[in-house]
Order: sequence, then structure tokens, then C-alpha cells
Amino acid sequence: MQALLRLLQRPMAKPESASQRLKEAEGWLARSPEKGEVRESLIILVADLRTQAGDLQGALALYPVRAASAEQRGWVALMRAQALLRLGQRDQARALIRASRDEQGFKGQREALAKSLGAY
Repeated sequence: MQALLRLLQRPMAKPESASQRLKEAEGWLARSPEKGEVRESLIILVADLRTQAGDLQGALALYPVRAASAEQRGWVALMRAQALLRLGQRDQARALIRASRDEQGFKGQREALAKSLGAY
């Protein structure tokens, strides 16, 4: 799985577009036999690519509500909150940021977002 993630995170070649990378990643996700935490990193990567492509609803559908991997929880909380905010769901974004306050990853970014939302 790590080799696949490195492949999908490679720098984009000049003729390659973000939508092509998203399709490639979604194809790998659809064919992936792995389950649970092993697969979670691929799911999060596809959700990140959907966010970059502007498909916020699609990204929210993939981001886990609470990542199984502790090292991913801060990132997922940040990305879910940002997507909710961009979709106009400010109260849900605020509640999510407040609930993720004690997670370790991306703490500075989450605190800045929390401050702008008046979460704490």
C-alpha cells in the first residue's frame, strides 16, 4: 500500500491534470482488496484529491468521521472542517474543530481555523 501511495503522490507530469490523477486514484481504490486501517490512507488520499478538484461533497463522503490511524486524525478533522466551511456548514465545521482539539496532527492549522470560527 505504501508503494501505491507514493506512486499516487508523485509530482504531476506536464500533460497530466489533477482530474486524471483523481481518476487514477479512484481506480486503485475501487480495485483495492485491502480493508480497514490499511486501506484508510488510500481513502484519505482520494478524498484529498476530490477536495483539490472541488468535489467537497464527494470528499466528505470519503473522509472517515474519525480516522482509525491516530496520525491521520488531525489532518482528517482539518480537511473535513474546511470542506464543511466551504459548503456553508459553519456550525458543523465549528463543532468538528472543537471536538478534534486534542488530536495531535496539524494542530496549528486547526487552531487557526478554530479561532476564525470562534470554536474556542
